[in-house]
Amino acid sequence: MSGHASSSTAGREGNATSQNPIGKISVKDFDCCCLTLKPCTNPVITPSGFLYDKRPILDYIDMKKKEFAKHFIEVENRLKESSKEPQPPLIDVITGKEIFFDFWIPDTRKQRLERIEDAVKCPVSGGNLRVRDLIDVHFTQVNDLLFPLANKVRYMCAVTHEVLENSVPMAVLRTSGNVVTLKCAKKLIKKDKIDPTNGKPLTKEDIIPLEEVAGFDSRIY
Repeated sequence: MSGHASSSTAGREGNATSQNPIGKISVKDFDCCCLTLKPCTNPVITPSGFLYDKRPILDYIDMKKKEFAKHFIEVENRLKESSKEPQPPLIDVITGKEIFFDFWIPDTRKQRLERIEDAVKCPVSGGNLRVRDLIDVHFTQVNDLLFPLANKVRYMCAVTHEVLENSVPMAVLRTSGNVVTLKCAKKLIKKDKIDPTNGKPLTKEDIIPLEEVAGFDSRIY
């Protein structure tokens, strides 16, 4: 997990509403938010392994939900207006069946909210981004007795106490949110299938590698 480079030409640094593309030149430390590129004060991670600061990513999700809600209302209004005038039937070229405009209009408020929620995407991966899927992350601060030069390093593996830095691959344990080295996760935790920080059972899916964000152009969707 070398480099942990990310990119941002964000118009206003730290502003979750930026729509500018994330470029290749900015460098992000492993404990920095993928959105603001600043150290996280309240880190959360997506199931895909992308780290965000909680407040900025929640603001981003809220902003996107409002955008999509406005868009869906506009689309529905246009469809309703078009249905008032006689229209030639629209045939699906694949199925050969007639397409009905009201198929696209949610029947209930719950359906509308679900559609809006599914429309919000992760700014980096492009995958679905839901508040309920975000996992709180806990970085273990270094022990001054173990590391006299603790001012130069901030965090260590929650299990082995190995210093965490950009060149060290890491993983987050879903069952506790603790950050460990990927080596520790593969050699110790996977074998025992127990979270050593709290004793809870652990599955393969509960070990989430912390993704580096580097080498590609990503866009705030």
